[in-house]
Amino acid sequence: MDYLPWIIGFVLFIIVISFLSSHFNRIKCPNCKKRNCLEIKREEISRQQVMFEEEEIIKHVERKDGLYGGAQEAYAKLKSQVGAQDSTTIRKYKVPGERIYYKVTYKCNNCSDTFTGNVYVDNRPPTVRG
Repeated sequence: MDYLPWIIGFVLFIIVISFLSSHFNRIKCPNCKKRNCLEIKREEISRQQVMFEEEEIIKHVERKDGLYGGAQEAYAKLKSQVGAQDSTTIRKYKVPGERIYYKVTYKCNNCSDTFTGNVYVDNRPPTVRG
């Protein structure tokens, strides 16, 4: 039971980090510098076609008999063989996507000031792993 304080400390550390990251990701009011703002309106400015770079990592193991294996279960079994060599291939490719720009209006809950900002959202196509 010597590890129980470490587990409790680790869980508390994760909770504090998640709270701080959610707090500092909020928009800050330019007038009162508080992070207590609410999005009240969002209007689309423009759309832009962009290319996103994706990366695929392929791991192969060459056995003594020259065959290749790529499955996770077979990897450990083949790696244990004497003389088995593995190689990693990194394939980079570009996929088309869309970036949407918005003009967002915020209202501060502390000082009731309204202000605007520009944000964008990336729409990536879902990647299919096979």
